Amino acid sequence: MIVGGGILAYAVRTKEKDHAALIGVSVACLCLVIALSICVWYYVKRICDPEPYKITKLEGALFVEAVGDHHHYKNEREQTVKALRNNVRLIEVRSHWTGSYSKQTYKVSSTKREHKLFDGYIREEDARIHRWIYLSRALGKKDESVTVGVCQEWEDDLEAMHPYYREGGARYKTRDLKITARFRAKDAPRESDVEGCVWNTAKSEVTGQIKVQHHYDPQSQCMEYFVIVPKPKRFHSYGVRWSWPDQSHKTGQ
Repeated sequence: MIVGGGILAYAVRTKEKDHAALIGVSVACLCLVIALSICVWYYVKRICDPEPYKITKLEGALFVEAVGDHHHYKNEREQTVKALRNNVRLIEVRSHWTGSYSKQTYKVSSTKREHKLFDGYIREEDARIHRWIYLSRALGKKDESVTVGVCQEWEDDLEAMHPYYREGGARYKTRDLKITARFRAKDAPRESDVEGCVWNTAKSEVTGQIKVQHHYDPQSQCMEYFVIVPKPKRFHSYGVRWSWPDQSHKTGQ
């Protein structure tokens, strides 16, 4: 960039009356700056500190069931990842929820026997708990995609959860996303009381709406509300929020 600036300054001094030459030198300097910027971006993103992997498929399913005066929750989150560099051993999993539970109602585990879960346990300032799945081996760029998952169960017996469920790929590039909230039919919120939302996780606020689909499973007698998002934005979450039958408005920003 410094060399390009010097060339441009020299051309201005020596070719100040030759407009065609000045335009040509200016265009050449602009191309040089763009090329150097691309090289710097490539070095930072791909060589210096590239992202370890991308998420080709992310599915989150929350089963909500009434238990007395509160609810029992079972959340299964599975993601298929493809390594973008060699020696990838840990896959990040972040969980976020509201409300509060007693320790005896909470448990978490890996959905795959061959993987080990490292759990942070403690909520950080952003109300998230950070976890990592250890693959028990190194994953490389030439390896096939691998699917990892986490299953959590808890009850909001101390403080009620806000009625929403969302998931996203955070900083990782994600291709396909599906989020499902499942209820017993007799306890399910009405279709008119369910909406699909887009959250900006950096600002922790709802920034848009998305279409919600629903399905009734007669075998399990459960109602499912779900959203499907191809190529979700980074640092955004997608999901559903609802009102319980005895609520007059929606919550869960």
